[in-house]
Amino acid sequence: MSNRIAFLVGSGISFHAGMPKMQEITEHVLSGKGVSLKPGVLDFLKRLKMEVDQYYSKHSERATSYEDLYYLASQISDSKLRMIENPAVQAMIDKMDDDVKPPLSPALHGRSIPLKLEELAAHTMEYIVGQVVRMLSSPPKSTSYLSAMVDCCKDPQVVQVDIFTLNHDLILESLLQENHIAFCDGFVPQLDTIGDDKVLRKYNRELFQTTQCKVRLHKLHGSIDWFRYSPQGGNWHNEFIGNPRGDAPWAFRDEVGQPLLPIKTYEPRILVGTINKMLSYSDGIYADLHWELDRALRKIWRLVVSGYGFGDTGINWRLIDWVFSSANWRMTIIGPTPDRFRKAAASIDTMWDQWLREGNVVLMRKAIEDTTWEEIRDSLYST
Repeated sequence: MSNRIAFLVGSGISFHAGMPKMQEITEHVLSGKGVSLKPGVLDFLKRLKMEVDQYYSKHSERATSYEDLYYLASQISDSKLRMIENPAVQAMIDKMDDDVKPPLSPALHGRSIPLKLEELAAHTMEYIVGQVVRMLSSPPKSTSYLSAMVDCCKDPQVVQVDIFTLNHDLILESLLQENHIAFCDGFVPQLDTIGDDKVLRKYNRELFQTTQCKVRLHKLHGSIDWFRYSPQGGNWHNEFIGNPRGDAPWAFRDEVGQPLLPIKTYEPRILVGTINKMLSYSDGIYADLHWELDRALRKIWRLVVSGYGFGDTGINWRLIDWVFSSANWRMTIIGPTPDRFRKAAASIDTMWDQWLREGNVVLMRKAIEDTTWEEIRDSLYST
């Protein structure tokens, strides 16, 4: 059998650890609780929700999520700032300009001025990211329910395990550390401990190729503990992604004692939204991680999917290419009701029956916490 295994996991694997579901995060975002909001953000969010609700009432049965709201705000911001030319959203922007009365900004040179629509959209995006990070920052209640993944990593017959996650939380890191499983996540093991066990780990794209490590963890949508840093007086040429350990993200210095300044300390490097995420798949650290996904899919025969709802179009396209690249490839999907995934995206729905019929996809109708590695392995290699 193939001695390489890959996992692709989504938020569904985190619920048993106490992480909030998408609807819980959405309700918290819409409530405005727990933070000091910029003027107009909550009203703007409710106006965006009206637009999304109207769309899904005609095209889908699913509920509006914070990801939808972020995507809509990003389209307004990008179009108004001409970051992305998008004529399709101009009608909505015109309507927003008429319907939404921008609030006054804080005092500027002794006077207040109305916020521009793109400023309101940017504040809203920052607020959503902040709320998502807060809700995902609680330590997991337990990780023992993921014992099937642990047993796979410790299986002597498996020589390489790639774990690709779309989650921002730290559950998988906790799982691997608690079970004493060494892993490479693209960050140097240690960079310049500056007293009190404070360590700033720096991202290095070459580590996935140069580190001899059986288990590799790839966080395709970023992480709540990744931050952008720049040395004092530096510029974008010497920016880097850092993973702070042992202290707040702004408490580090470089090897000569100069402060390392985090860029937007309140905003870790995570991707939020829907279709807009794909625009970042070719940018910076995300480009490296998605290259690793493509590279791994070229080498593996077997893929385990759990907790992923097949709602990411960019990821779906990679899975479709992989499944059809060889009749020998097989994907095991773990979930209590996996048939619902066929309706998550039209691209998957049109191929689902063919995949099942030809044995490219095997369904395990149970939650991952009720699954053993032996069961998963049998599903991957049974004829």
